[in-house]
Amino acid sequence: MEPLTLDELKSEKCPRISAEDLLELGEYMGNSSTRSPTRKPGNTKPMLLVIDVRSQDEYKRGTVPGSVNIPFQTAFSPEGDLVACPAVTVLKQSKAQVKVVVGSRGKNASNFANELVRLGYTRVCTLHKGIDVLRQTAILTVPPADI
Repeated sequence: MEPLTLDELKSEKCPRISAEDLLELGEYMGNSSTRSPTRKPGNTKPMLLVIDVRSQDEYKRGTVPGSVNIPFQTAFSPEGDLVACPAVTVLKQSKAQVKVVVGSRGKNASNFANELVRLGYTRVCTLHKGIDVLRQTAILTVPPADI
């Protein structure tokens, strides 16, 4: 990870997680013959919930396996609450999980994470440098059409 400016650090209420830590804590591994990422086998609930705040079109082009899409632009009502949808239901059921907010470069992921903290969510962090750091890992997959 590279250093951040003091202004950047002051504007964020949540810590950042590196791509390496996301891959390790999310228990992702690649199949050695196909280099295609899959979740490690097991019956335990994942430690992480990845929340992709990019637009639905961007999300459909590739995301972290098992992530949920809550586009930042439409996530919050005028009152500041999360707009109800299946992905928000999953978020509300993830009390014990670390919530990793993933977006493109820019402030949407940080702003979304700050709003989750304001709404009382705990264990919230953002992916350092956004989704772009995962492109070289071959972990990104196209989500099923029903998500």
